[in-house]
Formats: sequence, structure tokens, C-alpha cells
Amino acid sequence: MFVPGQYSVTAKVTVVVTAACSAVAAALFLFYNMFMLKLVKRRHEREIRDAERWEDDGDVVIERERDHYTRRGV
Repeated sequence: MFVPGQYSVTAKVTVVVTAACSAVAAALFLFYNMFMLKLVKRRHEREIRDAERWEDDGDVVIERERDHYTRRGV
């Protein structure tokens, strides 16, 4: 019999499963945002830095302007 103020077993299971899914999603978000994204940013910066050093007869020069990368002379 249902007594006001008490939760059923189904309601408790639902809360536990929802909390567990939320915790896993939060952990994955933090892992991606703190670690994986930094690796991608570092790799991108390294590739852009290498590309800025490279010139092919002055046809393509990648220059950095206000944190935007543009191509000129193409």
C-alpha cells in the first residue's frame, strides 16, 4: 500500500539510474573538455606554426591575423 511521503521501488530505481547516467555524462564531458580538446588544440597550433614557416614561391602564405588564419596570394 502506498503511504504519502514514501517512494516506491520503481521511483527509487529511476532516481538512481538517472543520477548514474548524469554522473557518467558529466565525467565524459569533463574528460573530453579538459584533456582531449587540449590535445587537439596543441596539434592544431603545431600544424599552423609549421605551415606558417612553409612558403611555396610566395604563392601561399598562411598568416596569423587576430587569431584567424587566412590564406593570401592564392
